[in-house]
Amino acid sequence: MKHRRVCLLACAYAISAMSGFGLSGAAAQTAGPGLVYPPAAAPNSFSNAMDLAAGNFQSLIGPSSSTIVLTTFSWQNPSDQTNGATATLTLFIIYSDTQSCGGLAGFAPIGRFGAKPSQTFQSAIPGGFTLKPQAPGQYWCLMGSISIQGNPSSYLQPMFGYTANLISGTAPNTASAGVQAIVPNAARPVAH
Repeated sequence: MKHRRVCLLACAYAISAMSGFGLSGAAAQTAGPGLVYPPAAAPNSFSNAMDLAAGNFQSLIGPSSSTIVLTTFSWQNPSDQTNGATATLTLFIIYSDTQSCGGLAGFAPIGRFGAKPSQTFQSAIPGGFTLKPQAPGQYWCLMGSISIQGNPSSYLQPMFGYTANLISGTAPNTASAGVQAIVPNAARPVAH
């Protein structure tokens, strides 16, 4: 399998209404009253980016019992993708009663996003999209299913990236270090 690293930060981002289903209601979702942060002003933001192999039920964030607000996500298909194939990402949340992404105490679809070679989509989510357990004692996982058009035996791995704000709990296991939960009078982290 061919591998390729791509720098998301250097890309020009665009989102197209034709890319798939939107994040319906995302602008209205927050972690709680008064806890809406624009991405640049978030006191406890974190991020991650990863290459993704084609397949179902890949954990992108989690398992976690924390509350976070997803502020952006990016999906990029390499310019020289095998046979000019479209890469499709389906995002969803799985809720679990155990600290794993395998249990199924609930399921919530987010959207489906297709990217042709050289396309990068970034969704800035006004107000954020809250990820938290459905009930006390539960966990959540942001999951992705990735498919490459034509299911080629060899392909370049697309890249997924995100930024988020930690509202309560500890940073999820796939997050960058240096993040603390937002609490009244909390000191802002120095480095990410």
